[in-house]
Amino acid sequence: MEAAEVSRAVAAATSIAEGLGLPAGDASVLHNSNKLAVRLLPCDVFARIGPAGEELAEFEAGLRNTAGFADVLKQGLIKREYRDHRLEWMVKSGGIDIVAEGLKNKNIRFSWPHPLEKL
Repeated sequence: MEAAEVSRAVAAATSIAEGLGLPAGDASVLHNSNKLAVRLLPCDVFARIGPAGEELAEFEAGLRNTAGFADVLKQGLIKREYRDHRLEWMVKSGGIDIVAEGLKNKNIRFSWPHPLEKL
């Protein structure tokens, strides 16, 4: 990272740490390459900081590509698949209503065959 980016990155890391209630009055740059390694003191936190521009652009492009995905899922054109461990987690964490709605809307499926379906 260039010097201007380093100072911005260190300031951002310090600000985030202090926003979380961690005292971070001192910051030491441990390594500077494509990502920055910073140690924040006195909270003794290690932070790795990468350039936001490239990753943010990739995130925004991915977000644009998935903008209509919720509508496609609601129409049942793509079905979410629940495997046994995921279904168990959904039920245990209070998500049975989501599973029941998916069954009603026919926009979920299971990884195992239905016993009444022909193989």
